[in-house]
Amino acid sequence: MWTTAGLSRNAAGLKEAMARIGTLRDEFWKDVYVGGKGEDLNQSLEHAGRVADFLEFAELMCHDALHREESCGSPLPRGVPDGGRRSQAR
Repeated sequence: MWTTAGLSRNAAGLKEAMARIGTLRDEFWKDVYVGGKGEDLNQSLEHAGRVADFLEFAELMCHDALHREESCGSPLPRGVPDGGRRSQAR
């Protein structure tokens, strides 16, 4: 994920990352097991919920980066005209 959706990224890498996240999410929901009893505090359930949230958040971040047309502070934007900086000449 770091190589496709890290600080230096492009549209192709972000699309690849989103596909990988989708695959990971599908595997997670297919294979997740949360043991325990309903009346007990279940930290396994809490951890599984966090993993699900992280996968959703990762996909959302990639989606946002893919549709962004200017830099949001990354020092290494690729594929953005003028490096993501707006022209100073007015």
